[in-house]
Amino acid sequence: MIDIEALRDHRARAQWDNWMKDLRTELYQMLYEQPIYPKNMYLDREPMKHAEYREQVIEKQIQLMHERGIWVKPER
Repeated sequence: MIDIEALRDHRARAQWDNWMKDLRTELYQMLYEQPIYPKNMYLDREPMKHAEYREQVIEKQIQLMHERGIWVKPER
């Protein structure tokens, strides 16, 4: 049995071990406004090999992050 009221009380009173209040999720808001990772990638196919995954997913994710201004391209 889980004592929900005790959990709520702890969440309201805890100073040091209540890390959820310290999460800075607003920092990720820009990142998650538009999806970066393709959904349902393996719905109709088997998982990709490493090289194919890098080409089809990782490189596109990095490009999207640059295009959206989330990351800055290196100068070199």
